[in-house]
Amino acid sequence: MRLFAKNVKEGSYSSGEKSETSLNIAATLPNGATKEQMNTLMQKMEEYLRQYKEIRQFETYIESGNRASMRIYL
Repeated sequence: MRLFAKNVKEGSYSSGEKSETSLNIAATLPNGATKEQMNTLMQKMEEYLRQYKEIRQFETYIESGNRASMRIYL
């Protein structure tokens, strides 16, 4: 996370519009996994990310038991 925050400049991958730096994460579990299992996994990831001062905010979306995503704002 620190390497990302340090080495990626705002707007590096944008279409030219000024925007804030963010990192998108996709999580998958095998077919048959429940939303509760995915939620537990994502809560562990959120807890891990809280240690980084560079992170301003994160948003977690649980789509199903086998798909979730997270956007991290720096």
